[in-house]
Formats: sequence, C-alpha cells, structure tokens
Amino acid sequence: MSIFHKILVALIFLTIPFNFFFACRALKTHQIWREKIIKLEKQIAQAEKEYAAQLEAQRQAEAARKKAQQEAKKKEEEAKKK
Repeated sequence: MSIFHKILVALIFLTIPFNFFFACRALKTHQIWREKIIKLEKQIAQAEKEYAAQLEAQRQAEAARKKAQQEAKKKEEEAKKK
C-alpha cells in the first residue's frame, strides 16, 4: 500500500466523526420538523372543522331568514286580500 493510500484511509477515518455528527443533526432536524408538521396538521383539521361549522350555521341562518321573508310576504298578501 502506497503512502497516498495510507493518507486517504487516515483522512477517511478522521472525517467519520464529522459525518456522524452531521447525520445525527439531520435526523434530529427531521424528527423535530415531523413533530411540528403533525401538530400543524391537527390545528388545520380543527380549523377546518370550525370553518365547516360556521358555514353550516351561516347556511341555516340564511335559510331561516329566507323562510321568515317568505312568511312575511305571505302575510302581506293575505292582508292585502282582506
């Protein structure tokens, strides 16, 4: 084995701790982001449920308003007929 190969092997062994360190950092970063994503997905799901409930309440209020208008219109027509 030539001196060049020995130097390359030594450099490889010297860089292993750095590679290990960066691999650990990448895994920890991935884990933290995954936790944040799960938390945000839960918040989004909750917000969508609230939004759907608000839309349904708004639709019901609109339907009740239209029904009240129709009943008022019928009463006016009946009053005009008498």
